[in-house]
Amino acid sequence: MDNAAWPSQTVPDPIKDLVAHFYSIVDSEGTNTGVKLAEDIFTDDGELIINKRNWVGSDSISEWRAGGESVILRSHEVDKIYVCNDEGDDLLMTGKLTLGSEIGLTAESPFCARCVVDDATASSPRVRTWQMWTDYTPFFDLGILRPPVTKMSDGILDTIGGR
Repeated sequence: MDNAAWPSQTVPDPIKDLVAHFYSIVDSEGTNTGVKLAEDIFTDDGELIINKRNWVGSDSISEWRAGGESVILRSHEVDKIYVCNDEGDDLLMTGKLTLGSEIGLTAESPFCARCVVDDATASSPRVRTWQMWTDYTPFFDLGILRPPVTKMSDGILDTIGGR
């Protein structure tokens, strides 16, 4: 977040701190990332959306990224932040996501994220909605991530997106 270009419009410092804390949690190692997000970042009924997948509420967000992960490096580099309203509690961010595997492979992809804060005037605001879009193809192609699997109507397993 050190090199991120913040808009000229005023964004309250507690919201800036909240965004920085979000990225410090999601880029950290460990298995309790979802729990930290639920406890420190989101409202009780908050929503985390990544591409087409979503987690709603503290219990669901706590389970985000639980188990079986082979990613050992995760880094979000935010390039630019845009303010979508006068209160400064609706932000849009662009940047680059870098992931690395336990066998030393790394890949990167651009991302865009929207953060909607519940109460911009609070001394400790919380995220109501965090939505992120990215192309996971580079990570799938190198085997850093495995695409989610769904069952088709005939019971055959199919990966989302045909991969």
